[in-house]
Amino acid sequence: MTEPIEEWPAVTVGADPRGADPEKADPVVLECARMLAAEPDGEHAVLLTFGLVNMAPYVIGRRGDPVERAVVDALGAAAEAMDERLRRAPGCGHADHPYTGSMKEWDTDASALLDAPDAQVPLTAWDEAAACPHNAVGWARIAADVILPGSVGGIPEIIPESHENSVHSLGGVLNDYPYGDPYWDLEAHATPPGSLSRAALAASRISTPPKHAPHPNPARDSGASCWPAPPTWRTY
Repeated sequence: MTEPIEEWPAVTVGADPRGADPEKADPVVLECARMLAAEPDGEHAVLLTFGLVNMAPYVIGRRGDPVERAVVDALGAAAEAMDERLRRAPGCGHADHPYTGSMKEWDTDASALLDAPDAQVPLTAWDEAAACPHNAVGWARIAADVILPGSVGGIPEIIPESHENSVHSLGGVLNDYPYGDPYWDLEAHATPPGSLSRAALAASRISTPPKHAPHPNPARDSGASCWPAPPTWRTY
């Protein structure tokens, strides 16, 4: 395992790993995916999983290329295989695993993936919960879904705190009791889905504000507008 690990930094290190040379980076990623797919629940499954998770920002920039499908398939296979073994085994004893905390703080795909454990650090130096297969399963599914949305199931329905605030603000507008200026609430929060992280979007589907009957509003009911002039919508 030493030789493949030594090649991972060329893909994972740097401010923009997507800028790595595909001729050099693709073989490194594909070899890691091949090894994980061959033994998705093997001795090195956790390490190989995090190797691919660490390289996921690069793979995002290679959408449509063979490396994308290979990584998604390997991560999906590892998640299923490790999850199956964990269901047959006694509990791990951990109250929680780090990936759930990362989902609560999720902002964008690129920044959130950087929260995954660094595969360059020996597993023996990791926090016990971080090295747990449960944590590897969670990150495998998250990374696969970030690379190819909808490719895997089992993404935890955790709503990031920042998106809870967005839902709260939009809920006030929809129910005719905005918490602030509706113009800015809509401008800030009713943005095209492409600007939101996929993990957050998956979770937000369960947090859509319910549509209630309008509360009494004297200004609205009299025909007068209690809102500022509607914004000029942009075309995307």
